[in-house]
Amino acid sequence: MTPTIRPLEEADFEQWLPLWQGYLTFYEAEVTDNVTRETWRRLISSDEQPHGFCAVDPKGKLMGIVHYLFHPVTWSISDRCYLEDLFVDPNVRGGGVGKHLIEAVYAAADKHGADQTYWLTQDHNTRARRLYDHVATLTPFVKYKR
Repeated sequence: MTPTIRPLEEADFEQWLPLWQGYLTFYEAEVTDNVTRETWRRLISSDEQPHGFCAVDPKGKLMGIVHYLFHPVTWSISDRCYLEDLFVDPNVRGGGVGKHLIEAVYAAADKHGADQTYWLTQDHNTRARRLYDHVATLTPFVKYKR
């Protein structure tokens, strides 16, 4: 089944929230309710970043979400597209939902004129990395943070 991919809408909040929480749980992360509410507000605002898409089944159930943003870089005059969050309901993983969400971000990046789309994942996220290896090129960069 091919999901419908569309921008997140205000009415999606109740279905988006468990997917967002599932994403945070997977990465063993916690954010305050205030951060969640502000993230949601920005996602559905046409004037702000990040942006978001959802994958919807024929009955209107959200099966997955992706959040992305554009930013300038010093190595190009074009923006880059950072795919920040991608999460698919565990009950439908392996059915192409993640691939369709990534392709939607690629299309948005192309429309925006971004010269690159990139993202990070944990090295042990083997199931997702199998997909990523088919839709992107692994880079040798190592992330540091403070």
